[in-house]
Amino acid sequence: MMNILTYDEFEKIMTGVANEVQFQDKIYEAMKGTGMNGNYFRDVPTVDTTLMLLDRIFRDDAEYPLIDYWVFELNCGENWSPSSVIDDDGNSIPLKTISDLYDELVRQYANKEKE
Repeated sequence: MMNILTYDEFEKIMTGVANEVQFQDKIYEAMKGTGMNGNYFRDVPTVDTTLMLLDRIFRDDAEYPLIDYWVFELNCGENWSPSSVIDDDGNSIPLKTISDLYDELVRQYANKEKE
């Protein structure tokens, strides 16, 4: 039995994470023009903690979990391209939206349940 978050719960959490990361990026960009040479950094443990908990819930124990990759490398899906993530058979894994991410996490979770 899969004991994970519903899509609605996941979407609410990921929307909050995406909004916080984008807010921090905008502050960083604004501070670059203040003479601080972009040295502004605000540690946001809630984002890291939230991602850690989501990784645990979805049993994503990869060295670089998919959720973290989606948030930081794919810029919450904005930088996704068909070659961003490829499965073992060479097929592209869509990760443009929160829904795409959720579907892939559920698929991976279900595969782990079979193991």
